[in-house]
Amino acid sequence: MDKALLLYDGVCVLCQKSVVWLINKDHKGLIQFSSLQGETAKAHLSAQELQVMSSLVLIYNQKQYHKSSAFLKLMQLLNWPYKGLYVFMLVPKFIRNAVYDVIAKNRYKWYGKHASCWLPNAADKWRFLE
Repeated sequence: MDKALLLYDGVCVLCQKSVVWLINKDHKGLIQFSSLQGETAKAHLSAQELQVMSSLVLIYNQKQYHKSSAFLKLMQLLNWPYKGLYVFMLVPKFIRNAVYDVIAKNRYKWYGKHASCWLPNAADKWRFLE
């Protein structure tokens, strides 16, 4: 199975905690990570996309997933019971993304923001592309 690349907001506390959670749940080591502020993101996204980015971006099997679709595809890559959340792809995208956008818009206010990107521990460093 191919590796998945998750591009996330490296200064967002919620995003960082989500990455740590994913590392702990991804027992197969399928998911690699890079912050949206790094060079890997610049290689995969246009400058315009990076400028307005307030979303997770998942790159898997040469396809990009954004917002709620990225989250649900990530869940599909994990073991049960998380894999079961993929059923929410049946919910229309405009509804899923409306919920996602509320969380994304308020993530700094609710969870905080770091001055710099978080760095993984030595055991998990191989999962990060930069």
